[in-house]
Amino acid sequence: MRLLRRSLLIVLFLLLLQAPRAIQADTPIQYIPYRTYTIGLESSLVRTATAYEGTFILNEGFSAPQDIFILDDVVYIADTGNGRIYMYNQETREHSELTHELLAEPTGIFLTDEGELFIADAATDLVLHFDADLQFVRSIGRPDEPLFGTELEAPYEPYKVAVDERGYIYVITEGGSNGIIQMDANGDFLGYFGINDVTISLQLLINRALMSEEQREKFASLRPKPATNMAIDTKGLLYTITRNEYVTPLKKLNIEGNNILTEYQFMDPNYQDITIDGDGNIYTVSSGEDVRTVISVFDSFGNLLFTFGRQEVNSLRNGEFELATGVAVDNRGDVWVLDGQANNVQVFSKTEFANLVLSAIEMYKTGQYEQSEILFKEIIRQNSLFAIAHSRLGKIYERNEEFELSLESYRIANNKEGYSNAYWEIRDAWISAWIMPIVITFIVLYAGVRIFDKTRYKDRYVAWKQELHEKLLQYELYNELRLQLSVLKHPIEAVYHIKYKQRYRLRTAVGMYVIFILLNILSNYYIRGYLFKNTFADLVFSYELLKWSVPVLLFGVANYLVSTLQNGEAFYRDIFIGFVFALTPIFLFKIPIDILSNVLTYNEAFVFQFSNLIMMGYSIVLLLVMIKELNNFKYGELFVNIFLTFFVMIIAIILYLIVSILLSQLFEFIFDIFREVFIV
Repeated sequence: MRLLRRSLLIVLFLLLLQAPRAIQADTPIQYIPYRTYTIGLESSLVRTATAYEGTFILNEGFSAPQDIFILDDVVYIADTGNGRIYMYNQETREHSELTHELLAEPTGIFLTDEGELFIADAATDLVLHFDADLQFVRSIGRPDEPLFGTELEAPYEPYKVAVDERGYIYVITEGGSNGIIQMDANGDFLGYFGINDVTISLQLLINRALMSEEQREKFASLRPKPATNMAIDTKGLLYTITRNEYVTPLKKLNIEGNNILTEYQFMDPNYQDITIDGDGNIYTVSSGEDVRTVISVFDSFGNLLFTFGRQEVNSLRNGEFELATGVAVDNRGDVWVLDGQANNVQVFSKTEFANLVLSAIEMYKTGQYEQSEILFKEIIRQNSLFAIAHSRLGKIYERNEEFELSLESYRIANNKEGYSNAYWEIRDAWISAWIMPIVITFIVLYAGVRIFDKTRYKDRYVAWKQELHEKLLQYELYNELRLQLSVLKHPIEAVYHIKYKQRYRLRTAVGMYVIFILLNILSNYYIRGYLFKNTFADLVFSYELLKWSVPVLLFGVANYLVSTLQNGEAFYRDIFIGFVFALTPIFLFKIPIDILSNVLTYNEAFVFQFSNLIMMGYSIVLLLVMIKELNNFKYGELFVNIFLTFFVMIIAIILYLIVSILLSQLFEFIFDIFREVFIV
């Protein structure tokens, strides 16, 4: 029995030694260690059915591989650490490699449709060109055109390379903040392409003020961030990704270098690589400390379809990566993901659900609306939270002039642009059907009012109104509210009653301001029309309280201090009450304007915006009058007062940020000491 066991173990060991290095799974993986997400109904990530299953792992002794490309079932891998291009044939499972004396550390590879190979080498600072037979053609070094710039202004350290259908060569260079280098087919410099915008914030400026020159260049530079990677689709459009970019980390550039990816909404500042399949779908991989998922799949418009996989150190399970550095898609739609730290490639095949979604998207894009409608309904049946399915279904209903169904689908998907278009059609039909009854109703009401004015009931109404007014005059709150309303017509007279007669109590002002805060929350999240209101899921009551109270308190304190230095006559109590009086137009008109927004579309957004502008402008004018009259300022003194008030507010904010940064660094320093002394 022991002899039999030993024999079996020896046979098994020999079989393992002879096993191919690339192992194909014969059966689907039963346990999937990662979750798959999509964009849900509130524009946030929600779980969905598994879209891709890990089926294949390629491990060929790679060393820090940095890029992957697939052409005609042949996988090309830039094996950076080994200074080679590794090639693997999916059909025959044969592998080979390309080496050359100029090939030292390949970090980027690209193949044209004709099979010509371009390699970016980080060590030699060259772009190497090989023909379809992998024979060396030429090397492309630093452009010598004056327009390119000096070595200090424009470093040339090729990191990634791509070639379009015209033969134009695009090169991403390490630290190239001027944009992507664009060269013609001969390697002559044409210019820079797709430069990123510079995002400047107050905290960035403060950080620069506190840092050394070296730290500024590293952590708080005002230069545009260089693109991290790029890809070209079948139409010749260039896509770029940029790490540590929070506004537009993923771009789809037209021939002028402008971003045309209009529907993109899932922002990840950790993108590492990007590729485009034959249908225009976008695939990215991410890596970094804050990565939630590694692999993301978008449609050609930038809508997130799936995101899955996770980052895990020293993991041997499918779907878990140490440091994803590259992604490619083969003709079957399988996704190949390169891991530059685990030194392998993981391959993922589409599930039935992914096939369903991608087929529906492609049918919709090619105008097969009836067939895609069936598929989108099936997607919703399997996952009712799949937002893009609802959105595309709404578009199909809209094309079929089923506007009620379209409106419902858009509302579920939170697609406000589509909702606006569908609602406009519904409203237009409603107005056409009801315009005459509405006109007749107004005529009847007008006639009724005129008749009422000539009857004895008018006198009774006036007498009742006067009696009610006299009773209410006994209450101090009623008189205070009447005084506040008078500020609309007679602001200077209202100031007299605030400052000298003190006919408005401080507690009433505080109560009115609390009502103002609640009014804004209620109106912005509930009363305002769907197209213009804030999402209820984003409501954080404590944040709203701080948003509406801290600026007012800061403005009041700053203005009081400045006014005191200018020998102003107002106390803080007067300034606060004057501020509440200045809010009177908002008290009166905000709710009516927000109610009106319920019947507006984006085509009439100007009406909503202009109404709010007038309301806010009126309040600002009243505030200026309050400050001027309460302090007995002249116009010149008023403008100086306002300028200094905002200056003091800015200084206070800067001091707060500086103290916050210093305290965070202090706590981090103390924690590091504690960790080294007590933990390590």
